Amino acid sequence: MNRIDLSEMLYYYELGDENEKETILKEFKKMLWGSKCKFKKYKRKYNYTVDKDLIKDRKLIDIFTPHESIEYMVAKGKYKSKLNSIDYIRVKVNNLYGYYCDRDTYYKSEYYKCITVPKNEYIKLVRKIIAEESINIVDIKDKIERSLDEAEMYRKQSTSNKLNITWNDHKNIINDFIEKIFENYKPLEEVEDDSWEIDSVIIDGWNEDNYIISYFSKSLSGYYKNYVRKAAGISKYKEYIYCEACGKLTEKTSNRTKYCHICAKEKKLEKYIRYNKKREITTNRKTHIR
Repeated sequence: MNRIDLSEMLYYYELGDENEKETILKEFKKMLWGSKCKFKKYKRKYNYTVDKDLIKDRKLIDIFTPHESIEYMVAKGKYKSKLNSIDYIRVKVNNLYGYYCDRDTYYKSEYYKCITVPKNEYIKLVRKIIAEESINIVDIKDKIERSLDEAEMYRKQSTSNKLNITWNDHKNIINDFIEKIFENYKPLEEVEDDSWEIDSVIIDGWNEDNYIISYFSKSLSGYYKNYVRKAAGISKYKEYIYCEACGKLTEKTSNRTKYCHICAKEKKLEKYIRYNKKREITTNRKTHIR
């Protein structure tokens, strides 16, 4: 499908009666879900191999060996074949599912930085050994353990706030948005203002095809974001933070807010139990002294 097909589809939709509009919407959906750009996931790895001939210290070998291969999932975002307008829109639809729904991909960027730490630390270690520099084993061990703990925290934060819906659910949500997008569409010439001219924009390489793709992408993002906020009961008039325990998005009621309601109760109970144990130990010591 080329640019003129999609622009004509939008043009005839505006002029058509109810039956014609319904036919056009069905055709668009058919092309969208039939696009070659399917939602796919695949594994990637951060790999290294511990050189036991170079690293003689058993403690260092034990620190790095368990993390020689760290896997993570990514959603396919690049395609070798040439994409048309519908394909680009489908890629956006795929990205929305990955970002808001899929629990294996699109984690916080901090997560991906954290899982690179073991490999990066190994590279630094090798350089230090070759340069005969001093090595602090405790610092290396602490840094790796801390980074992997943080990675797990960021993973929980990322997954706990995703929608628990299937691809078919996502497809139905997108289908509901499509009619609104067609209804609200305005041709490029109708949105022209004094800040730019259509002819110069097209000459610069940004044409009606780009405009339509951009319009669909921004509309889909906006509608989906509103859907997610509504599903999660999030108000745009309130401030939110991620719970430090479970990662769930929770309302920030004060500057001291650190946990969601459930985790706050659990933390309070844990504190109460620790206090009672400490008190019991102190009482037993005093009794023993007497």
